[in-house]
Amino acid sequence: MRSFSLLLIMLLMTTMAVAQSPDRVVRQDERFTLYQSRVVRDAKTNLEWWPAPDIDVSWHDATRWTQYAAQFNGGWRLPTIQELETLYEAGNGEHNLNSMFQISAYTVWAKKQKGNRSAWCFSFDTGQASWAARHRSPMKRVMAVRTVKLPPQKENNQP
Repeated sequence: MRSFSLLLIMLLMTTMAVAQSPDRVVRQDERFTLYQSRVVRDAKTNLEWWPAPDIDVSWHDATRWTQYAAQFNGGWRLPTIQELETLYEAGNGEHNLNSMFQISAYTVWAKKQKGNRSAWCFSFDTGQASWAARHRSPMKRVMAVRTVKLPPQKENNQP
């Protein structure tokens, strides 16, 4: 419960900061754009990723954090294993994950549960999905994900 309280406080602080100023680009490469809010936009998959504060998190707290994030900024949820796999880049940095994601542990919770006590997670060290006890949090992180909302395209009504 303590880690969830810390996550919630950090989420509220980040949300207030984002609401008070426009989200500025901090860093950008061919695929990813890192914003001041710590949100990372993936141009390849049309997804936005929001890493939670960099602390150990149980699956239950990860779920709660994404639910609160969805209430404040809309559309955030826990990722699927397939979505996490799209971020895996063998040989990219020490842990096969772009450094814009700013996390120090490289196993991230996924949405899908396995039975009553376990949930799936993805390791960027190995590039493999596995399941872990939902109440255990050592070296597990959470990243919320949502689909980028693109502005509607104007139709070309020229004769």
